Amino acid sequence: MSDLNRDNVVKQAVVFDGDQVRDAWTKSKLSHLQFISTNKSYRALPKSVWDQILAEHLSIHKYVPEFFDCDSFAAALMGLVAYDFEINGICRVLDISGHHSYNAVLVCDDGTTCSWLRVEPQADLFLEDISKEVTVTAPDGAYAATSGFAVTA
Repeated sequence: MSDLNRDNVVKQAVVFDGDQVRDAWTKSKLSHLQFISTNKSYRALPKSVWDQILAEHLSIHKYVPEFFDCDSFAAALMGLVAYDFEINGICRVLDISGHHSYNAVLVCDDGTTCSWLRVEPQADLFLEDISKEVTVTAPDGAYAATSGFAVTA
C-alpha cells in the first residue's frame, strides 16, 4: 500500500458539487436521515481506494464500551480521512433509529456519477461486504436508517 498517500489519493478523487452529492444521498439507503452538508463540493473516491483506506484504518483502537465505541470509531475514521487524505466525501452517521453510529462514504467508480455507501468502522468494511463471520458490536437493527442524521467532513 505504498501508493496510499495524500497526493495519490487526491489524484484519484473526482469532485462533485453539493447538488450532485445531495441527489446521491436521496438515492442511497440512508435517504431517510437528515443530511447535513458542510461544503459546496466534495471529493469522491473509487471503491477500491476506499478499501485501501479502510485496510489502513483497521485496528486503530480496541472497542471500549461507552468510552471508545461506535460513535468514537465513526468520528475517528472521518477525522483520519479528512486529515490524512484531504477527502471530505465521508459522513459520520448517527442512526437514531438503529441506536448506532457508523460512516457513509462518497464513491465514484465511473468518473461521472457518485453514490453513498455505508461503512461499519468497527470492522472497516462496507456493510454490503460484511459476512456472518465478521463480529461487529452493534445492536440488532443497527442500520435501520429511518431517523437520525449525518454530517459531512
